[in-house]
Amino acid sequence: MSGQERPALVLYSSRIRWAVVGAGAAILVVGLGAVVVTHGPHPVPLLGMLAGVVAALVVAVDQPLRCEFDRAGIVRVCPLRRQRLDWDDIVALERLRRGGGLVARLGSGRRIVLVDRREGHAEHRRLRDLVEEVAPGLAVSADEPALDARPTDLYRRRRVD
Repeated sequence: MSGQERPALVLYSSRIRWAVVGAGAAILVVGLGAVVVTHGPHPVPLLGMLAGVVAALVVAVDQPLRCEFDRAGIVRVCPLRRQRLDWDDIVALERLRRGGGLVARLGSGRRIVLVDRREGHAEHRRLRDLVEEVAPGLAVSADEPALDARPTDLYRRRRVD
C-alpha cells in the first residue's frame, strides 16, 4: 500500500485490553522492582520482573492495535511491528472462540488474531463486500454482528469541523 492509498476498512482492538495488559506488566515490573530495591536481589522477584518484561514485549510485538484491510491483504498493526497477510495466504476469517473479534486462519492451519473485539454491523458488511471483491474463494465464517453492534472506531473518529 502506498503512502497515499487508504485502507478500505480499519478495525480496532479494545483499548481496555491494552490498559489491563499495561497495568499488569507495570505491576510486575515496578512492584517487584521495588521489592528488589528494598530487600535486595532475590531470585523470585528478579524472575517475576523478567517475566513481566517478557510478557510486555510479547504483547507489544504480537497484539494488534488495529487491522487495515485493503485490496492486497490485511496489515496487522502492533506497537512494535506491522505484519502483512496476503489474501492468497488466508483460508478463512473466523471469530475468536468466545464470539469476539476476528481471526485469520492460514493455509498451514495457524490462526492469527486480527482484532480482539467484535466489529459493528456496517464494518462487517464492508469487510464481506471487500472479501467478495478481492478474494471470492475466501470463507468468512464469522457470524454477522447485530444491527445495533457498536463499530470498533466509535471513540476514535476524528472531528470534522
